[in-house]
This record gives sequence, structure tokens and C-alpha cells, in this order.
Amino acid sequence: MSNRGESSRRNTDPARAGDVQYRTSRGPLAARVVDDEVRRAPDPRDTRRSGYPSEYRNQEGRPPNTRRNFREDEVRDGERLYEVPVGSRDFDYDRRTATLQQVRRADPATVHRNDRDRVVRNPPNDPGPHRAVVAARPTGGPSRGPIGVISHPPDNPRGYDRATLEPIGRDGRAQQARHRDVHDGNHSSWPPRGETSGGLTRMETSFDRREPRAERRRRRDD
Repeated sequence: MSNRGESSRRNTDPARAGDVQYRTSRGPLAARVVDDEVRRAPDPRDTRRSGYPSEYRNQEGRPPNTRRNFREDEVRDGERLYEVPVGSRDFDYDRRTATLQQVRRADPATVHRNDRDRVVRNPPNDPGPHRAVVAARPTGGPSRGPIGVISHPPDNPRGYDRATLEPIGRDGRAQQARHRDVHDGNHSSWPPRGETSGGLTRMETSFDRREPRAERRRRRDD
């Protein structure tokens, strides 16, 4: 039940179509990147092996202190809300989603150097903390959205806060550039351009000092 038609997913809101980004507690997300990732995702009603896309219940907190991230007037009659992972470029809808513990064990900041090759070859299938929310009727028809973005706060991996729209900044523009590099088939392999390229280069250089490439090759050959 896949429906990837761009005409059904395209958002014509001038504000979102322009240079804006979503402001989350974990950093910005460029709106153009979010829109494109939603267009590339499976139909929101087509839940894959990963468990995504999945229905979003739009209820946060516990009684009696519950709240909704989306108002009733944002959802049309007969529609339901669905969450689509965004901002996690390597997420595979057809693989089992990694647990939070598996993701933490694969953190580059903490993983043992002897395990780095394994983690690089088989990274955890992490949906990340961000979700685009789209609206659709369960019975079929085109989906609508994204109508917003929600994110797990750093101190609450189970709950969601809704992001707000703001003018795009430096980080958001860097995301757009990296996204174009990946999807236009004309990007360099290393380092990726953008805000994090310098940090990634320093990480690789530091790792080579501790364990040069030649030594790593000999160890693998043994």
C-alpha cells in the first residue's frame, strides 16, 4: 500500500516552502529537508518491519496532565496522524529498529576502538529523535503534510514536544546543502561538506594517530 506520488505530499504553504527551519530542543531541522524526506518515505499507512511509519496518538503526558501537540482544527474529519522519522539519513524502513540501548552502545564517543569497524559496517537502525507528522485517512487517498514536526526532548525519550517554525539559520542551510549532496548524485565521499565536516575530519585524524590504517588492515587480515 505504497503511495509515493509527490503531488499528494507536496506542501504549498509559502512559509514552509521558503527558507525556514523547525526549532527543536535538539537543534534545527531545515523544513525543505523534512518535506523531501516525507516525500521519499513509504505511505504513512504502510507500516514496515521497522514499525514505521506509525500512527501518532497526539496525547502527551499522563492524566490528569495530558496535552496535545496538534489542535483539533489541524486534523480534518476522518483523518488520523502518522509519524515519519526524519533527520536520520540512514534509517531503513525495512529493517528492525534498534533499541535505545543498542544505539547508545554504538555511540562513536564511547564505542571501543576494536569495535569501530563493526559499528561502521553494521550501524544500528536508529530512527533518531525527530518525527514529521502527516495526516491521512486510514481508508486511503492522498496524505497531507507534514503538518508539523515533533521531537523527543533530551530528558524524555518517550515523549514528544512540537517544534516551532523560524527563519532558517546557518545550521539549517548546512543541512540543506548536505541533503542536496546526498540526493543529487554529485556529492563527495569524505568529508561531507557542511557544519560537521571539520569535526569529522578531526575525528578520523585522531583515530589514525591511535591506530594507523596500515595497522588496522594487518589486524583484519590476521
